[in-house]
Amino acid sequence: MQEQRLRQAAIELVSYLQTARARAMREADDVGQACELELKLSQNVVEPTKQTNNVCHNTPALDSIDLKLLSGIKDLSISGDAEQIFFTFTRQGFLASSNLSSSSVLMLPRIIYLSTSSSQMQRCVLLDLASIRMGYRSSTAQKYCTFNGN
Repeated sequence: MQEQRLRQAAIELVSYLQTARARAMREADDVGQACELELKLSQNVVEPTKQTNNVCHNTPALDSIDLKLLSGIKDLSISGDAEQIFFTFTRQGFLASSNLSSSSVLMLPRIIYLSTSSSQMQRCVLLDLASIRMGYRSSTAQKYCTFNGN
């Protein structure tokens, strides 16, 4: 049951990121201005920061999501290669890094890990140039995540 809830939390995160990507593609203006979204992972909450340009043209900023609350996992832990993840989705849907004040450059892949203390399984969410994928690894001792279309 715990592993199913962990999988559901990863699905919610992937869905949230795909929504951000779709919004950027839909709302980019005719001159190629990207809809910039700066996201922060903090204590199981994924949220846009309070930057003024975190609003894509005429629509409000994305709401925060609390993965711990959504999944019902009391000991959910989220980690990654950075405390904060800054990125921009371009109008083509590509992922680029940004600090919301300088020019964006293509971003190296980032992996976000979701885990619990009661399960060896970890779920992984990979953000790379043009995709957002979910995978798993059987334990923290396993070096790489497996991404097989799930």
